[in-house]
Amino acid sequence: MKKKSDCPQTKTELNVEPESLAKTVVADIFDDLNEGIASVSLTGNVIAVNRALCELLNMSKEQLIGRNILSLAAEILSAREINKVLPHLKSLISGQSVIPFHFKFRNKVLEISTTFNRDRKYLIGIVRDITDSKQKDEALRESENHFRVLVETVGEGIIFQDASGAIIHWNKAAEDIFNIKAENIVGHKSTDRDWDTVREDGSPFPGSDHPSMQTLKTGEPRSNVIMGIKRASGDITWITANTRPLFREGDKSPYGVAISFSDITESINARAEIGRLAQIVDIAPSSITIHDLKGNTLYANECTFKMHGYEKEEFMKINLRHLDVPESRDLIESRLHEVMETGEAEFEAEHYRKDGSTFPLQVYVKKIEWSNEPALLSIASDISERKHAEAEMLKLNTALEAQVKERIAVDAFTLYNRRLL
Repeated sequence: MKKKSDCPQTKTELNVEPESLAKTVVADIFDDLNEGIASVSLTGNVIAVNRALCELLNMSKEQLIGRNILSLAAEILSAREINKVLPHLKSLISGQSVIPFHFKFRNKVLEISTTFNRDRKYLIGIVRDITDSKQKDEALRESENHFRVLVETVGEGIIFQDASGAIIHWNKAAEDIFNIKAENIVGHKSTDRDWDTVREDGSPFPGSDHPSMQTLKTGEPRSNVIMGIKRASGDITWITANTRPLFREGDKSPYGVAISFSDITESINARAEIGRLAQIVDIAPSSITIHDLKGNTLYANECTFKMHGYEKEEFMKINLRHLDVPESRDLIESRLHEVMETGEAEFEAEHYRKDGSTFPLQVYVKKIEWSNEPALLSIASDISERKHAEAEMLKLNTALEAQVKERIAVDAFTLYNRRLL
């Protein structure tokens, strides 16, 4: 025979109706939910609220139950928020479905989503505190706006491509450099277009080889890639491009690539012009050098190397003081002082060759700037032949003078003897 304690408890033992118990449990669950909940009649009067809603609004159940939601909103919200909320509340009372909407209440941002009960006799409203989420959204939106402004105002071209190579962003500088509007390129794959680009040596640079596509393929960044863009006029705009792959955490392949590039046409053209000038300087018959104030060689032309008998790599390591013979070396400081005072100087000097022989130079020196530092530009000519000619002329003059003196002496002696006779 079962003990009384082993038997299921009956209505009499609990002294509570099952239906009443169920209602109590539901009420407790309703009151313990973390989200604010209210039931509202179709006339707009609050029927029930839970504890979370009271805490969100900082009001008691007694202050809320029985109130009309329109008058309640007018009482607790600012004029600006009322104008945002009232149209939604009126639509709800009229039986229309409304998408979730939010409003500011004191220092919070609350979101309301609503639904009707099964037989549409009353509304159920769920109120959530989305302050943190809204602040994060605002911060993200502000950050995106700052980024967008930065990308659009920088002088460099900025492009973003997705993993397929489709262009998803093309800034104003990119429009100007490529002469292509964003609306005509965004959404298209870069490989679908003939860019008419060339490498620095003039050979074709197809889209499949562009640094962005290589980065998407390998996942490796590319830096300082020089590319030429041919114009209809025949001119070439030169750019230098850098790419960086974009990875999601844990992924081995990039989901996109960021490309930045700048117009270096002036620099390329200037470099070409410098190259042409360097060729002209190299074939000049005079030695042309640039030294810093300590005598270190910064530049020397081909004639200088041949004149001294050195290879370029050897000569560029030699200080000016090691080229001058002692007599010329002793005058370096005084000549440097003259150049710094007057801006230029002209003088003769004597240098050593690699084989130890010496030769004379006629030197013109001018003070200049090199890489924003004071330097000395020297143009020197080998005057060995002139010195040899001068020496020969001196010997000839000496011989002539001796002959003249001898002739004068002979003539004087002859004249003296005649007078004696």
